[in-house]
Amino acid sequence: MELRGLLLVICSAICATVGFSEWAQHHNYEAMKDVMTRVNKKCPKITKLYELPVNNEFGVPTETWNHRKLLVLEFAKRPGEHVEGVPEFKYIANMHGNEVTGRELLLRLMSYMCDVYNGDMEPEGSFSRKHIQRLIQNTRIHLMPSMNPDGWEIAAGSVDDYQNGVTAWIVGRGQCSQH
Repeated sequence: MELRGLLLVICSAICATVGFSEWAQHHNYEAMKDVMTRVNKKCPKITKLYELPVNNEFGVPTETWNHRKLLVLEFAKRPGEHVEGVPEFKYIANMHGNEVTGRELLLRLMSYMCDVYNGDMEPEGSFSRKHIQRLIQNTRIHLMPSMNPDGWEIAAGSVDDYQNGVTAWIVGRGQCSQH
């Protein structure tokens, strides 16, 4: 099965696995950062947590208007190292600020991949631990759960709002993540 297709099927399987209190709510910026940091600490040999931009020789802003970093978690055999001939994928979510689903799916995907790779969780469906290990050993996967964390926080309002239903999600859509 093609690697991109394998990732999509894994992501679908993750959606079906709810029940952990970690996934019973949406993750604001701090909670998102905590998930990414925990996964990186749990799987340090196959992950690297980094901030965009990586190379700032052109004076690109290093944080959003509201001083949030654009975070990416990389999975690879040798994270942080470009290897010629090894395919790279970057999955980006939450570009417009008011999109919750992609953000949550990428957070679950990174947790799932780490847990299955380590043997802490049984893989879903017809996958084996070997499938996940092969995927990580042969691909560099960059997961960016939020490209617009400021817009998400504006759209979400307070914790009560985004947990209990929001009527004005369009509010955060126009927020820009750059200065």
